[in-house]
Amino acid sequence: MIYCKATTMEINMLKQRVKLAWLKGGDNCSKIFFRKITARRASQRVYQIQNEDGQLLTEYTAVTGEFVNYFKKLFGGSQRQTQNLDHLQPFARYLISEDEATQITSPFQRHEIKEVLFDINEDSAPGPDGFSSGFFKSSWAVIGEDVCRAVMEFFNHDRLLKQLNTTLITLIPKVQLPTKVGDFRPIACCNVIYKIITKIMVKRMQLVLEKLVDNCQNAFVPGRSISIMSSLLKNYYQATIRKNCLPGALSRLIYKKAYDMVNWDYLLVVLRLFRFPNRFILWVEQCITTASFSISLNGTIHGFFSSTQGLRQGDPISPYLFVLVMESLHLLIKNKIQNDDNFQFHWRCKEMSIVNLCFADDLLLFCKADIHSATVLHGVLQELKGRAGLQANAQKIRFCSQSSSTNTESDSKYFWISTRYVSSSLSWVPLITSKLSLADCAPLILKIEARIAGWNQLKLTYAGRTQLIKSVLSSIHQYWCSVFILPKGVIKLIKGIQFQVGDGTEFKLWLDPWHPDGTLLHRYPHGPLITGLPMDSPLSTVIARGNWQWPSEHHVDINDIVTKLPDIHRSGNDAVIWKSSSGTYTTETAYAVFSSPSNSVEWAPLLHGPFLTPRHNFILWLAILEQLSTLDKPWCNSTNQGCVLCDGYQNETHNHLFFCCTYSKAILHILGSKLRFHWPYTDWKMGIKWASKKWRGSHLVNAAHSVIGCSSLLHMEGEKQQNFSRNLYKC
Repeated sequence: MIYCKATTMEINMLKQRVKLAWLKGGDNCSKIFFRKITARRASQRVYQIQNEDGQLLTEYTAVTGEFVNYFKKLFGGSQRQTQNLDHLQPFARYLISEDEATQITSPFQRHEIKEVLFDINEDSAPGPDGFSSGFFKSSWAVIGEDVCRAVMEFFNHDRLLKQLNTTLITLIPKVQLPTKVGDFRPIACCNVIYKIITKIMVKRMQLVLEKLVDNCQNAFVPGRSISIMSSLLKNYYQATIRKNCLPGALSRLIYKKAYDMVNWDYLLVVLRLFRFPNRFILWVEQCITTASFSISLNGTIHGFFSSTQGLRQGDPISPYLFVLVMESLHLLIKNKIQNDDNFQFHWRCKEMSIVNLCFADDLLLFCKADIHSATVLHGVLQELKGRAGLQANAQKIRFCSQSSSTNTESDSKYFWISTRYVSSSLSWVPLITSKLSLADCAPLILKIEARIAGWNQLKLTYAGRTQLIKSVLSSIHQYWCSVFILPKGVIKLIKGIQFQVGDGTEFKLWLDPWHPDGTLLHRYPHGPLITGLPMDSPLSTVIARGNWQWPSEHHVDINDIVTKLPDIHRSGNDAVIWKSSSGTYTTETAYAVFSSPSNSVEWAPLLHGPFLTPRHNFILWLAILEQLSTLDKPWCNSTNQGCVLCDGYQNETHNHLFFCCTYSKAILHILGSKLRFHWPYTDWKMGIKWASKKWRGSHLVNAAHSVIGCSSLLHMEGEKQQNFSRNLYKC
């Protein structure tokens, strides 16, 4: 028992180090598991670095000192006093009401604290105190009351203990071969208690965030998608390539170390601008001003210093505070344009007042291609730099102009850049004006191929390969699918939803696919004429007191419709739900929709034992289907097809390996004598049929036999592969 606990603790510790979320079950202690730990540790080792003067530092103390001094200087910038921004309130999309302000600072409940804690990933890196969220979750019955008191202490007394707000900065390389300290991204590892506090504050912010932030921003705002911004940019490109369109200009800016440069005083003024309650602003001030930092480098901790500016990457509340800072930029632009009659919008952008689009620290500015309009936007950016400390990264600015009457070089200087052209891929996905072609998808294909090539050398197990495909490779293309419409995928998705009829007020009788036959107008085009019901009639026209009531059921078409009518849910309104028993989307039901129907097989229970790992399941599945790489397969080019586990006189087939081979028989004999494991058949198919009936159910003995059988298959397959590679034979 003690050994099992110690082993589990060690595996959990290693899982935190490896950071491979897609590894499952039996792959936890495989070669790739430990190789990735070693590779990750090696990638984060820093043995030499260049200082600001270009001098190469190789001594350990000099290297660590350079990192500490760099981040001391970065986080210790001079504070700027910011004037009140109340004059921007008329331009704000929404201001927090008194009722909402009361709701934001209303008393917190203990169940909220528990929900937030259990929402934190157990494998996330711990803070300086060394305790991960997994520790707090597993020990909640013992320490839960103390955790709640610690969190409530902050919200009740508006003061944050500095020891809770200590931060460990871990360094993530931004480039493949970092040479300077600036090539590393500082990620803050905060204590779990502090994460709970800020996550609770984030939940309260999200109550009003969508109302406060204009539609020109999509990052971190609940309910918004990057596809909206992509559509706007594609429309811009369509307008730009027109030969007869009016001259327009686009500038793309990425802010330099945006989080690290935010002025605290400006941030607090922005919160007051949107009328956040004073107490909430005090909480934010305590969170950002009481932080202290240490640098984690080469496995040791260096330095201890405080900061005077910036937001921490890794702090749960930082992205949402930065969104509000960027919203203030939008208000500054609106204020400037309102007071300048000579500013001219980009072609067809005036009606929607589109001047800027923003995704986190990635900013796009639109205007007509004239010097005055560019000067106005340049002035706003300079004002934000002076107030908030945000400065664009000159190396990542792009400028594009469609103009026959102005000089692109002249315009571009107002955005601090030389003339460059916006690439066809702005930050996220390709910007094109037509359907995706194979060439447009080249970056996606290359990314997937690179990911596969990187893991190809690690010799993944069968289960590891399937998990890699499901969890990693699929997520890469899903991001593109969220932006581009894929017609075949849409058609399949429609098969997975259904219309639940309620009072009939939300659905159209002829135009919505509420009927099992689909849209009635497509199936019965003469229906409106036959029934006398207009084409845009609501479904409630044929519903009376919770029952169907059609005007005429004597016509063939109407009779056909009536015989297939769905049930009416009298307790609610019309709704579109997922086609499952619960009406809720799940991965299982989605798989059923997208996969073709197939008959169940009698050996299916063998693959779902309670103690089987994915590696066991996969090898057994291949063996049952006789798809293991035996020498009798046509694709095996071996001239000698003799079994490598016995004398080699019999051909290597599935039926021979399991269990006619003398080597496999010897294994069965040992298992039978020591573990009472019984396998009565030498014919493989008969044996599987017997096991499917014998090992059914969740009884411990049946589960143990299933594990023993699968493990035998797995290790025999591994031994066979090793012997084949060494060209040896067992005697």
